[in-house]
Amino acid sequence: NSKLGGAIEKLPEFLGEFQVSNNTLNGTLPVPDTYLTMYDASSNSFSGSVGDEFVGNPRLRMVDLERNRLSELPRAWRGDEGSASDAGVKPPLQILKVSENALAGQKFPLGLRSYSNLTLLAMSNTSLSGALPELRSEDFQGLTRLSVDRNTITGTVPDSWGSITLF
Repeated sequence: NSKLGGAIEKLPEFLGEFQVSNNTLNGTLPVPDTYLTMYDASSNSFSGSVGDEFVGNPRLRMVDLERNRLSELPRAWRGDEGSASDAGVKPPLQILKVSENALAGQKFPLGLRSYSNLTLLAMSNTSLSGALPELRSEDFQGLTRLSVDRNTITGTVPDSWGSITLF
């Protein structure tokens, strides 16, 4: 809420928290440093892809990117073939909010299923499409809140979703 505008080229090293919500910042998201525990760039005009630097960050617990103009999640979060989403790494990410971005044409991010610390996943109004995927019993072990309303998800909730903590 500081009326900041323009682009941020690079974050300072050793920054523990980054919070620039409710401004008019634009350009691509600045890359998070490995020391960051909280990244809040919500309610700005950032555009483009969410960088791979958000994947597997050793300290990052909360990422809030809601209400921007972002168009693509990292491959590992999407669960694209050839990505390292199931590499046995257990990132500490607990909260991921990407609601109200233009993720048109993307499906539910199955690559996040191995993030056992993830408790909140907010993806409302992002133009996600397709059906919800089948899940394994070990998927989304900590998820207690899921928000996927106002999307173009089709079909029914698969029975396999009954095995996760969300239900």
